This record gives sequence, C-alpha cells and structure tokens, in this order.
Amino acid sequence: LDPFARWNACYPVDSPTFAVGPVDAPVGSTVEFGGGGFAANWPLAVAFGGTTIQTVMTDANGSVMGSFVVPEVKRGGYTISAKIPATYGAYEAFASVWVVPIVKARTPSVALGKQVTMDARGFGASESVRIQWWTGATWYEVGRITTDAKGSGGLAISIPSWAATGTNYV
Repeated sequence: LDPFARWNACYPVDSPTFAVGPVDAPVGSTVEFGGGGFAANWPLAVAFGGTTIQTVMTDANGSVMGSFVVPEVKRGGYTISAKIPATYGAYEAFASVWVVPIVKARTPSVALGKQVTMDARGFGASESVRIQWWTGATWYEVGRITTDAKGSGGLAISIPSWAATGTNYV
C-alpha cells in the first residue's frame, strides 16, 4: 500500500452557488456576479447564453467575484453560467439575467435644430421602434428605428424647433 494514497483521493466540495445583479439589465450595462463553493484557485469560465465572455480565478476559499457588460443581444432571458472545466472537477452553477430594451441619446445635451443620434438596444430582430418627443401635452413621433438581427439600431434626428429649453423627454 502507498502511504500517500490518501493525497490522491477526491473529496467532495459543496455544491457551488452563483448569483448576478441586477437581474434586469439593458445592453451595455454592467452586471456584477459572485459565487462560492467552487474548487479553490482554479480558472472559472463565465458564459452569457452559452458563450464564454471571461475567465476568472477562484480564490483560496473557492469564491469568485466580478462583473461583465451585457453584450449586444435581443431582449429576453439569458443563462449566465460559471464553470470550472471537467479537468479540474467540473463544478458549475447558474444564474439568469433578463435583457430589457433601452433607447437613449448618444449625446445628453444638444442645441435646438441640431441632430442627435438615438440608439435602440435589446429589442427584437427587425423590430420597428418609434422615437417620440414629449411636447408637454402629447407625444409626437420624430422617427423610427428598424433594428438589426441583434435587436439594435440607431437613427439621427433633428431637435425640433418647438422643443422646450432644458430637459425634454424622448
């Protein structure tokens, strides 16, 4: 018998845990993650919807913390997985993120009569997104964005001459 055989034995580790936040996030936003119960000091692949987006190292306690930017995808639910490859024990845990659509101006402040590009992200493929301006009494359509296969698109619009000075809602 080998007196060192006990060092070659595998000992079970607790089932790993993994969480993300926020769970509702638009394309381009930062989502933080954390987990524990993984093997200590091993590479951990973090995947978004099945595609690895980064690899991080677990610490001496088998814990991990980090963040990622939501990639350009269509709205909906996506699985975020944290996995140590099979060669290191095949530990894996899951969390979910719901990608929400967002429309925003590339430039936060623009003068009357000038143009601003509006970006739509996280919509469905080939979706028509109406861009509307609040007149103070009603919404007025100033353009439409047709999204691409990833649910994103952009449109340059002119700031209406009748727009109020100060904050406006689009």
